[in-house]
Parts: sequence; structure tokens; C-alpha cells
Amino acid sequence: MKIKLFSTVAIILFIYINHSFAQYNSNELELLFTYNYTTTSKLYLSPYAANPFDRAAHENLDDIYSVGGEIKYRISEPIVVGLNVEYLKREGVETQITGVKNHASVSVDVKDGYTLVPVELSVYYLLPFSSDKFKFYMGGGIGVYFGNHVRTFYGIDVANEKRKFSYGIQVGLGLEYLINKYFSVVGGMKFRDPEFELTSKYNAVSFTDEDGGEVILSEDTFDSKVNIDGVTFFLGVGIGIDLF
Repeated sequence: MKIKLFSTVAIILFIYINHSFAQYNSNELELLFTYNYTTTSKLYLSPYAANPFDRAAHENLDDIYSVGGEIKYRISEPIVVGLNVEYLKREGVETQITGVKNHASVSVDVKDGYTLVPVELSVYYLLPFSSDKFKFYMGGGIGVYFGNHVRTFYGIDVANEKRKFSYGIQVGLGLEYLINKYFSVVGGMKFRDPEFELTSKYNAVSFTDEDGGEVILSEDTFDSKVNIDGVTFFLGVGIGIDLF
């Protein structure tokens, strides 16, 4: 719903925007390096359960910090295109899985999380009230998202076995302060809602617990789903480059 609302607002604004833009800067290319904060995300550990309540059950993984980089290319006075890549990692939520020890079922404490690499292509429109130093922009585009489940316990790790292709749209607002021709400070926010489903596989079928007993895992693979539904705020620096 948030994506649709902001997309509609952006489209309406772009239709009525005039062409009295302040010049973006004299550089055709710009490299951005950002530090990002995403407010909320959800980890579903039973996405295919028959019971709808089990399917909807999730763990909250909030306060996600990440780093990113973007290449921006100015194709006209008001229009800039950008290709952005980030790396997010959030782990540490405590859950339980089932194992077998001495022919009896036991609960095993594990720590779950995920990693995510968003790759997003955006088109930005410079807003007409921008000045020579302060550039305000709105934009949006499409993104593809590559994720992995992270689970650690007793030296056991997991690897991605199967991943459904995940894509979506994103919109954002930003402000850039031009220190000089080549350096700037940027900040803003982004609205997106990536969701990806995974099948992960353990790198071992058993482990030795703290009592020295062997615990056999009930399953060698498991399914999960991640939804990163929070707002992303970013702050960074930009470096302008003259191509010609």
C-alpha cells in the first residue's frame, strides 16, 4: 500500500512539474557511497505450513544497518538515472528446531537471520525548487533482490539450496548538498517491500551437543521467507566525475 501511494503521488507531481530546473551539476557521472538504516523486517520460518496461523507466524528483525553504492548518470538537466547496490545482513533472533537424541525428540536453540543484496535501477527527477547548492529529487524504479538464510548452531551452517526470483518497485525522496563541483553530501529515504522465499540446506546431518551426545537433525533442508517492509533512510557522500 505504501509503494502504491507514493508511486501515485510521484506520477502526479511529475506530470505537472515545469522545466525551470536548476542545473544538477556540471558532472555527467556521480558515484555515491551510503550508510543505510532500515526500520523493520520479518522472518517467516513456516511459509508453506498447512495451518494459516503457522504460515503467518514470524520473527521481527528490526533495525537493519547496511552499506551501499550507486552510480548516477545525468541524461538531461532534470533527469538522472542510477544503479544502486546494497548489502544487508541481520541475524541474532533466537528460535528452535527439532532434533533426535537417544531416540527421543529434543529442541535445539539456533540463531536465525538473513543477508540481502538489492540491485535497483532508478530514474530521478530534479525538483524545480532546487538551488545551485541544494538539489531535491524524487525517483523510483525496479529492483531485483538476492537473499540467503543465515542460521548458526554448534558449528552447523546452512547454504542456499533453492531461491525464488524476487523483484519489486521502489520510490524515494532525496536531498543533495553540493560542497563543490566534485563532492557532495546526500541523504534521503526509500520505500520498498522486497520479499523472497528460500530453501536452505544444512552442511551436516548431526552434531555433538554440550553433553557430548550426538543430535541428529530431523530435516536436512528447511524453507523460509523474508519480508523487508520498513522504510530505508540513507546518508552518504557523492563524488562527481567528468566524462569528457
